[in-house]
Amino acid sequence: RPGMAPPQQQQMQVLQQQPPQQNQQALQESVALNNTLIEERGAAIQAISGEVEALGELFVEVAHLVDAQSAPLDQFGDDVAKAHAATVAANRELERAANQKGCAIA
Repeated sequence: RPGMAPPQQQQMQVLQQQPPQQNQQALQESVALNNTLIEERGAAIQAISGEVEALGELFVEVAHLVDAQSAPLDQFGDDVAKAHAATVAANRELERAANQKGCAIA
């Protein structure tokens, strides 16, 4: 039949060559197998869907953690910059003091 995939065509040919009672039994077995496959695939899709949902929740939690840590990290960066500036200023003061007459620091 046109539009059928080759395995389906072969299955139809086999069914047409069998006696009617055997044909009916083979058809029922084929339908049962297809139903089982559909149920298994449906269960697998549900499992994957649940896993994707859980993964999405994990990404949201990680985003919240990153957001919560950004303020302390920014403050830490500011504190390091202030400490650096204070150290540079202190070094200049020490150099100035060392250059003055009679200083015992040098």
